[in-house]
Amino acid sequence: MVKIDGAKVKLLREKQGLTQLYIATAVQVTTDTISRWENKRYPSIKKENGLNLAEALGVDLEYLLETVTDDSPQTVFTAAKTTIISK
Repeated sequence: MVKIDGAKVKLLREKQGLTQLYIATAVQVTTDTISRWENKRYPSIKKENGLNLAEALGVDLEYLLETVTDDSPQTVFTAAKTTIISK
């Protein structure tokens, strides 16, 4: 599973004049799925679908991935977990 940036996907698709139907056909999913990805209702997707999506949009998969900030809850949790384990 990979976490994609739905807003970036939508922006790229619209900039290229592509429809959700075109992308859905290329990735072999439904248009509802594309809509859910773009609107972050399904932020994590199968890596294979991510690779197909990136290919359909003409970019590398890494470009579509959501960026993680240092103060994200996961980072804070990992830091706290590390502290607890080291005691």
